Amino acid sequence: MFLTAFVSANGTSVLDNAPPAYQGLFPVLAAQSSDDTVMVPFEVWRDAFIGDADLARAVPRSCVLCGEDSALPPGDPGHGYLAKARRLGTFRLVTLEGPHEVMFTDPARPASKLALAGRD
Repeated sequence: MFLTAFVSANGTSVLDNAPPAYQGLFPVLAAQSSDDTVMVPFEVWRDAFIGDADLARAVPRSCVLCGEDSALPPGDPGHGYLAKARRLGTFRLVTLEGPHEVMFTDPARPASKLALAGRD
């Protein structure tokens, strides 16, 4: 079982499989440390890794992704929802079970997720 984990191909590292922004950031951070380790900057940790924590610092951008959206499938590398959302830079990703137009079929569900996305 893998829970948001890397499943690296043989012969590749976690860094090889990381998003491009981290492939550039992590070597720089490691070079700046005294022991070649990476201390993830607070902003990156807060905004990208633990976005549901109730901390004082906030991401100014959030995206709500409907997991059953077939109008804008999340995985299409060029046109999917996540490809478009990445244009924001660092953003808080909030997921929601439901189709593209869930706001019409079950408005309470996206309302709670929009509150979460804009909580800060």
